[in-house]
Amino acid sequence: MATALRLFTRAELARVIGHVLQLQRTLERRATGAGDAYMPGYTHLQRAQPVLLAHHLLAHGWALARDTDRMSRPGGVSTCRLLVPARSRVRH
Repeated sequence: MATALRLFTRAELARVIGHVLQLQRTLERRATGAGDAYMPGYTHLQRAQPVLLAHHLLAHGWALARDTDRMSRPGGVSTCRLLVPARSRVRH
């Protein structure tokens, strides 16, 4: 059961990562098309200095890139977590 769940999770993560990459490409296209459009920046839920809309959109793209990197790292869902305590007790 655990192996089937892990295989299902890996397949679904690959699908989700594909959708996230598509969203990143859309954000990049929108940022390119935004030109010199400004928007109000926010800090602590209060208005701050104006920022370029392109920078705002690309900031979300970078955050998504970090998330997909974390999801696609080797050893994520591919490793068996039940063996971690056993490996930690082995003395070399």
